[in-house]
Amino acid sequence: MRALLRQLGLALPSTVSVLIGGESGTGKELLARALHEHGPRAKGPFVAVNCSGIPVDLLESELFGYERGAFTGATQRKHGRIDQAQGGTLLLDEIGDMPLSLQAKLLRVAQESEYQRLGGTETLRADVRIVSATHRDLAVEAEAGRFRTDLYFRLARFVLHSPPLRERREDIPALVQHFVGLAARKEGRVVPAVAPRVMEALQAYDYPGNVRELENTIGYAVIVARGALITMADLPVTFLRALSAAAARPAALVAPEPAAPSPARPPAGSGAPSGDGSFPTLAEVEQQHVQRAMERTGGNKVEAARLLDISRMALYRKLALAGAR
Repeated sequence: MRALLRQLGLALPSTVSVLIGGESGTGKELLARALHEHGPRAKGPFVAVNCSGIPVDLLESELFGYERGAFTGATQRKHGRIDQAQGGTLLLDEIGDMPLSLQAKLLRVAQESEYQRLGGTETLRADVRIVSATHRDLAVEAEAGRFRTDLYFRLARFVLHSPPLRERREDIPALVQHFVGLAARKEGRVVPAVAPRVMEALQAYDYPGNVRELENTIGYAVIVARGALITMADLPVTFLRALSAAAARPAALVAPEPAAPSPARPPAGSGAPSGDGSFPTLAEVEQQHVQRAMERTGGNKVEAARLLDISRMALYRKLALAGAR
């Protein structure tokens, strides 16, 4: 993230168009706002348009505005988002979802800094810095003909990539503390501490929803926590189930086919009861094995992971799963 912010800093003094890529929930709009607030247009407006959240038939008028009489019901002139962003920054969020028919009009804005309102004949000056964001790979979309190549090159003059949370797990503890404080203040509560086992579980999860999902998870935990400590019981059930499924997945991939039932008694001294239905499951045996590794290494997770020949994140998931049980 420090490298990303240094790269963002290189674009600050310029007015060049910036394209921010990355999965949903990684903070692309926050990067766009930082670009605006610390750049030469900070005193101007910051206007965001969600290209996937506005119906296609309304997106053009929302973006460019319209003149009186442009269509039935247009009783007066309406200023579009480009009008509103004059002198500032226009964020086109989820630009990859913009229809091709509208991309041609946007190309003129990006290329010539000119536009016309819907139903108008006057050519207007677009004094805006365009920042685009998308979860799609626009280069691939352009190659496939789903996005205009000329527009792509205009928007991607300077490219930033916001990495998914699973690729920067070291940031999770700091983000957790930040979101705990935000949620506690919002709810008017004393800021609770986070149990070590909970922090391990939070670091072990892959977060398909990225930072936004982490924030929602912490917000829920702060609300349901009864004391001054967030425990595993305070985490959302959906989070615990997903964590459990992720921990079980590697074992499922290598698990042999179940053997046919055998009437034979287990070997003496195996510790496994015979015929009473209490034979330990594979998950229970694995949990005991992990616990022995932790005991042998004195609780050193790095050494325990090395001893078990698994990654540190895999060990975190197994320990978090044991805590959930």
